[in-house]
Amino acid sequence: MVGWGSGYVTDIPYEEGFYPDQAPQRLALTAVLNGFEAPDLSRGFCYCELGCGKGVTSTILAAANPNAEFHAVDFNPAHIAHAQSISRAAEISNITWHETDFGALGRDGSDALPMFDFVTMHGIWSWIAPELQDAIVRFLDRHLKPGGLLFVSYNAMPAWYAMVPVRRILKELAASVPGPSNSAVSVAIRNLNRLRDAGMIPDCFEPSLKHLNEIAQRRWLTYLAHEYLNAYWTPTYHADVVRALGAAKLDYVGSASLIRNFENFLLTEPQMTLLNEIATPEIRSMLVDFSVGVSLREDVFVRGARAMHEKRRDKLLRDETICLTRPAPSQFALHGPNDTVLRPHPEAYALFFRMLGQRPRKIGELLALPELPSTFNGSSVGIVSLLVGEGVAAQFHEPENAAVVRCQKYNQAVEAREEMPMDRPVNIASAPLGSAFSLSPQEFELYMDLRRGEKPIASRLARHFDQRCRAAGGFPVIDGKTLEDPNAALPVIERDYAAKIEHLIPIWHQAGII
Repeated sequence: MVGWGSGYVTDIPYEEGFYPDQAPQRLALTAVLNGFEAPDLSRGFCYCELGCGKGVTSTILAAANPNAEFHAVDFNPAHIAHAQSISRAAEISNITWHETDFGALGRDGSDALPMFDFVTMHGIWSWIAPELQDAIVRFLDRHLKPGGLLFVSYNAMPAWYAMVPVRRILKELAASVPGPSNSAVSVAIRNLNRLRDAGMIPDCFEPSLKHLNEIAQRRWLTYLAHEYLNAYWTPTYHADVVRALGAAKLDYVGSASLIRNFENFLLTEPQMTLLNEIATPEIRSMLVDFSVGVSLREDVFVRGARAMHEKRRDKLLRDETICLTRPAPSQFALHGPNDTVLRPHPEAYALFFRMLGQRPRKIGELLALPELPSTFNGSSVGIVSLLVGEGVAAQFHEPENAAVVRCQKYNQAVEAREEMPMDRPVNIASAPLGSAFSLSPQEFELYMDLRRGEKPIASRLARHFDQRCRAAGGFPVIDGKTLEDPNAALPVIERDYAAKIEHLIPIWHQAGII
């Protein structure tokens, strides 16, 4: 299962995936929301992804941002070969692929690389040896520009504490199974269940076993192998990451998961009172992680923090244009502390959704609406954090023609694939978003009808989607409900498609994907 990978799983390639929090627009927004200066994207920028896997994130970002220079690094030659084939098919010329390991990046051999405005790495910090973490820190010290931003996501303690011993047993069980890692992890999970049934695994570890079984039932065995079978799987406390990156003169900015930057959305008033007695920022963040149970942190750091005046922050945010990414909810709500439901000013946000349903709008335009209730006391910070942070809206800009053409070519390459996944989203490049628009397998059926110039018919779409699900050995899932009976499934899927035809198509037009 392991060989030349220094303890990392290499016998099977990683799954494709796009991670929107790595987009330069999101990283710059995170900095501004938290009151820090960010790189000016309008001047062009230089971007590097460490551990790019099959390259989907970097390829889409390069297609949607033609004025920027991209570099993507992975030590697995199969990943790099796959990424190169995608970028060649889409004729994306502003990205360079590097097959190398993090140890080499930390040595003088990386001096040929440029200085970067953005460096991102998703998940890998938790999966690599300490000496490779040190090599990444040396690379950042040498290649991240002053004022440049770093994105690092990692498995966060203490949410993973109960998984640590379960994962160790899983890894040891899998090591004794011949064959590829995805098969070995499946056998190891079955054996864990047998041990549990025999009373050899205490009940306190049942949530961890349940988590593994749920993922295995979704057939995400490749993910399970890459997540849990590495030699150096190490969930980490936020304070330890802050201190490690401090060696490269990096300061913590905030979370790319925008709502997490606002403790009042996460904690009760008594909890906030206690938290305010803690002066050290990284300790405050750790205590929030304890209270909320954050399992994946998505941290943004800056090399040389420069605080901005509140008036400048407000001006930048008021000039930010956003568009809807999904149909407006009938009632806008988010999860608050202790499983409460928070409903921001219902009348004001209903008005915002109505206006955004017509066209993209600047935040300043929304705040200046004459119909805005006098009782609304929200700010540009709050509106952006809630709408973009909850995934209801995204940053929008008028794209260059070069970005439109290259996103179209990338999407044509995606559409030409013989088989599309039924267990994960399909990521479509969007020039106006400067990022990707993720479509569920069901939505992709509708998207392809539109791309072929066909008039979408809900009944036909429902039949085709139902057939695809069953041919793949699964069942359609609508609103979280699995539909096993085909006779009962079709009316439900058809109604869902009718709603999508009415509400999603205008949003896709705004996002420039159709």
